Amino acid sequence: MNSRIKTNGLRLALILAAFFSYYMAVCQYRLLIQSPITYQIVGGEKGGSSLTKADYENIQEIQQKEESDVSYALWRKTDDLTVENPKWNRVSSISLWTVRGNLEVLFDQPVKLLEEDTRGCYLDAQTAQELFGSTEVVGSEIVCEGRTFTIRGILQGEKALAVIRPRQTEDTNRVTLGNVTGLEAESFQMRYGIEGSAANPFFLRGILQMLLFLFPVGLALRFPKKNGLRWLLLFCLACLFVHQVQIPETMIPDKWSNFQFWTEWWKAAGENIAAYVQQDKTGRELAQIACFLKGAVCSVASLFSILLFGE
Repeated sequence: MNSRIKTNGLRLALILAAFFSYYMAVCQYRLLIQSPITYQIVGGEKGGSSLTKADYENIQEIQQKEESDVSYALWRKTDDLTVENPKWNRVSSISLWTVRGNLEVLFDQPVKLLEEDTRGCYLDAQTAQELFGSTEVVGSEIVCEGRTFTIRGILQGEKALAVIRPRQTEDTNRVTLGNVTGLEAESFQMRYGIEGSAANPFFLRGILQMLLFLFPVGLALRFPKKNGLRWLLLFCLACLFVHQVQIPETMIPDKWSNFQFWTEWWKAAGENIAAYVQQDKTGRELAQIACFLKGAVCSVASLFSILLFGE
């Protein structure tokens, strides 16, 4: 009797754990699909085309004239620089991002720095703590590469990172686009002669979508074949598939008889994933990856729990 009670208690705990894990996986998926997809144009070790202030002003002028809602940032990353608090003689090592355009395309938080403010910067919280012993440092000064910057704000969730606006003569070599589809990103790139491949994390959504179907399938298979609940669950699964699955426009061929399309699509998808894995991740992209990993772990955990439950 006690053994049976323990078994039933364990099964109940597994069922609750399975449904809770699945709920958490769905929550992470919703966060992921609500986060705007960004396209980062990369190309080789240097990151792509060299873009001057004149190039940026040309893009800005045309985009404003056409009232485009595309968000974009042109930037350059320099690693392993020394930043110093001259008053306390404290130093730290950072990456310096020099950015023209919309800073919030790069970070999953409000970042306000005027285009002409070449003496201001944003600094990550960890480095601020190392240099000043506090994150209440807005208005304080730091020195990097012989230049003095006034801290305008703190970057939460970043590590060893400072963001500044470039001077007139400084170039950028990376482009990040927001609020665009794949075709719009390609059009933007061709229009302004920007070299490199536009990598994006859309594949993370697709993988997590597939993982979310594991739990309903596993749950349906755990019911006896003659049980009507199995068919109800399978019907709900079909509805979920129709409602949730988002088919990217790049996966729709102009003709379904065009078999070469799928070969080219798989090749392009592989190149996109390889470029995305290799590129430097922005704060927004890191937040999306975190959502994906949490959702994937919770989805697998929900399936594992329901399989342990048995019929």
